[in-house]
Amino acid sequence: MNRTDRLMATVLLLRSRRKLTARQLAGIFEVSVRTIYRDIDSLCQAHVPIAVELGPEGGYSLLDTYSLPPVMFTLDEALALFLSGSFTAARRGMPFKDAVKTALIKIEDILPEESRVSVRLAKESILFDAVRDTGVPIPDELFRTVNQAIVKKCCIEFDYQSFKGQQTHREVAPYGMIYDEGVWYLMGHCHLRESQRTFRLDRVRNIALTERPGPIPKDFSMDQMRDRAWAKGFMERMKPYG
Repeated sequence: MNRTDRLMATVLLLRSRRKLTARQLAGIFEVSVRTIYRDIDSLCQAHVPIAVELGPEGGYSLLDTYSLPPVMFTLDEALALFLSGSFTAARRGMPFKDAVKTALIKIEDILPEESRVSVRLAKESILFDAVRDTGVPIPDELFRTVNQAIVKKCCIEFDYQSFKGQQTHREVAPYGMIYDEGVWYLMGHCHLRESQRTFRLDRVRNIALTERPGPIPKDFSMDQMRDRAWAKGFMERMKPYG
């Protein structure tokens, strides 16, 4: 990503996410923190009203008074959206397939004619073969409820069927979801076991939001899960059940 695109993306992120630290922005754009400092300085010199809040809970935010003209997709961005959207819609384990399809139709409608033609040609010439896809589908409502709980930082309760076939009622403070080898997993603090646990979402039944707070620990990050270390404890617990 070139510097101009990164500056525009920074403004869009601050507008949509409210507050981000220099370290978070550096991780998103895969640049150094020093580069982010220079970017923020350039935006301020261009009269973009960025507020800086110091301290452990601080970060950068964009004042509500700032507005941007409508943002148009470049051809590469449009193709990237259609490729990723089409791939998602073809996978068995992915939720919101109908929503993906309607979103792609809406995006195509607002593209310039030249980009629209290129996208149509891409759709006609690229096929995602999902015949041997072993993904485990989950209901849209299940995914939506877990996501709402994460956003609202509240607990969820559900019935969970273990690999042994036993069903227990759980109340969990959800931290995040992981899609790994065709299966969706939920990670969070289980109040029944009083420890961090991992659950297969396709084994969750009768899920509901609760009023009980479910804060995410400050030292927890989904980035820690990228090396599959999260799965070690989960698989160890499953060994007795085959």
